[in-house]
Amino acid sequence: MKKITLLLSFVVCAMVANAAVTLPITGTLAPTVPEGWTYITNDPAYPNPSFYTTAGAAGFKFSFENQGMLSPEFNTQSSVTVTLNVNALNQNTKTGTNSNYFTILGLNSTGETVATSTFTTIIVGKNSVDLTGVGIVKVKTTMTGYPNDGTKFCNVNMGSIEIKEKTTGLSTTTESKLELIVSGKNLLVKNVVEGSEVEIFSALGSKVLNAVVENGKVNIANLKSGMYVVRSGKMTQKIRL
Repeated sequence: MKKITLLLSFVVCAMVANAAVTLPITGTLAPTVPEGWTYITNDPAYPNPSFYTTAGAAGFKFSFENQGMLSPEFNTQSSVTVTLNVNALNQNTKTGTNSNYFTILGLNSTGETVATSTFTTIIVGKNSVDLTGVGIVKVKTTMTGYPNDGTKFCNVNMGSIEIKEKTTGLSTTTESKLELIVSGKNLLVKNVVEGSEVEIFSALGSKVLNAVVENGKVNIANLKSGMYVVRSGKMTQKIRL
């Protein structure tokens, strides 16, 4: 009986150890790779992830293409929201060849890709996308291009990666694309519900305006000429004034 009891205890412990985590989960990347997450690189010259870490708020430094993170396995989902929390964009001398700065993949239990999304804009702060597919149990986040801050291409200091279940429900906002038109001292905003919050960031990632859409527009009279990133909800778009 004792042998059977010990064997059953071992099996139960193994099952608990291999159990998928429950969403939401956050992988905090400062200053090391969090437990359960896997560092990804195809560059043999830099196999050690600690080379890219710096202490404190600076986060984990993504400095070349195809560098990334693979999440631990979580409870099966058909749709998740992935948020990249960026602490800083660091200008460098590299050039950009891919406008998809980060590629986010949803993987099933056999490692097959069942959902794909990309970031064509990266700002300091929260950057979110949705993945929808059958049997998503892991998320792979890969840097596939160098974000441009309006002046130069940049490395990315990533503070954390968050994964949560996508909330469902009816919405009057068309989340497909943010449409912006500069008209004099106003920014005309389409596909955004009246009264929605709009955030505007400088090319360096600093928030320069927080406003509410009134009569389909936002006043931008106090903004100087230059490149900006406009965000409303999960939608972002670049504009030049």
